[in-house]
Amino acid sequence: MAILSSGSFRLEIRMTGRDVEDWIRYEIFFRYKGKSIFDDRILKFRDFSRHWNTRPFGGILGEDCDEDELIKKMQKALDTGEPQYFEALDPGFLVAVYPDKFFPFIPSNRIKVYQSDELRQQQMDNELVRELAGGNLPEDPVTIIVRVDSFNFCDEIAYSGNGPAIILTSTRYKIQQFIDALQLEYEATKCGKRNPG
Repeated sequence: MAILSSGSFRLEIRMTGRDVEDWIRYEIFFRYKGKSIFDDRILKFRDFSRHWNTRPFGGILGEDCDEDELIKKMQKALDTGEPQYFEALDPGFLVAVYPDKFFPFIPSNRIKVYQSDELRQQQMDNELVRELAGGNLPEDPVTIIVRVDSFNFCDEIAYSGNGPAIILTSTRYKIQQFIDALQLEYEATKCGKRNPG
């Protein structure tokens, strides 16, 4: 399982195997202090269809036919410094990655009134280190937004492009660890690990 934490919030993504059509199966969890944010009673019923009967308690299911596209998009965001997103086909979750950005991605309207000499020196030192490192530092901010489609909820009958999202800001280093954990999950699905769902 790949886990990304920010404060008390946590995103967990598991690649649980492949279905009978060889699509990758995902389980997605949003947690606060280890507890699921989603109330299982408002998610699609487990007896809704064969697909939904494998939904984990408090989790969301997803499937996609494109091999490791989620990993590729996340890695491309880190490598290029450009925002990228991945959207699974069924039943609809989206992962967007914004390197070197804080949500809401627009300049602050706050005015800097004072900055200590020590902080100013620290910023200049960081910029020098950044230049020597080729532009990226392990502690650079990266914001991840994961949105699940409303179709995951019990009374919804179709995809809408709407739904709840979790926004986590982490560091380049922690996002790379998350990508590496996803890669291990993906490799396990290639080794014949299957979920017949």
